[in-house]
Amino acid sequence: MNKIVRILLTVTILVSCKSKYKKNEAMALENIETNKEISILIDSLYKVDQRIQLQMMDASKNGEREKVKKLELEETEIFKRHIPILKKIYNKVGYPTIVVVGEEISNKFFMLVQHSDFDVNFQEKMLKKIFEEVKKGNVSIKNFAYLTDRVQLAQEKSQIYGTQVKFNTELGQIFPKNLIDSLNVNIRRKEVGLEPIEEYLNLLLKMHFQVNKAHYDKIGIKEPKLYEME
Repeated sequence: MNKIVRILLTVTILVSCKSKYKKNEAMALENIETNKEISILIDSLYKVDQRIQLQMMDASKNGEREKVKKLELEETEIFKRHIPILKKIYNKVGYPTIVVVGEEISNKFFMLVQHSDFDVNFQEKMLKKIFEEVKKGNVSIKNFAYLTDRVQLAQEKSQIYGTQVKFNTELGQIFPKNLIDSLNVNIRRKEVGLEPIEEYLNLLLKMHFQVNKAHYDKIGIKEPKLYEME
C-alpha cells in the first residue's frame, strides 16, 4: 500500500475507533520519515478537528441543541485523542515550523495545539518553543499571541491580547475573558500584528450570531450588539 495512503487510512481509523487507539497511535507515526509525510499527518488531524466543529455549527444553525451537546462530547474526545499524536510529532521533528512544513501546515499544527486544553503543560511547552521560533521568523507571531492568552487563562491568569472571548447569549454580546489593562490592549495587539480588539470582537460576534440565529430569533434579538469603531 502506498505510504501516504496508509497514513491517511491510519488517521481515519485512529479518530473513529477508541478501543484501538493505542495501537493506531503508534501506527500513525510508524515509518514516517519525510517532512511531506509529517505534513500529511498534520493535515489529516486538522481536517478531523475542523469537521466536528463544522458539524456543531450546522447543528447550532438548525437549533438542534441536543445534537450540539452530543457533538461537544465528541469534540472533547477528538481533542484529547490528538494530544499524544501531537507530542509524538514534536518528539520526532521538533516544532513543525514554516521552514520544515510550510506556513499552512505549521499554522494547522498550531491550531491543534490551541485545542490541546486538556494538557496545559504541553501547551506551555509549545508556547516556549513558538517564542524561540518567532525570533527566527519561523512561526507567526500571531500564533504566539493566541497561545499566550490560552495558557494564561488556563493558569488562572489574565490574558494579554484579548484573543479569548465569551458570549452573553441572552443579550447578543461578546467580551474578552479576564483581560489585563484593557485600555492599552490595542497597543499590545498591534505589536503582534493583530487588528484592533473592537474589529476582532465584532467579527467573532457576527459569526457567532449567524451560527446561532435560530436561538436569537427565538428570544427576539434581531442583531448583535457590536462595538463602536474608532
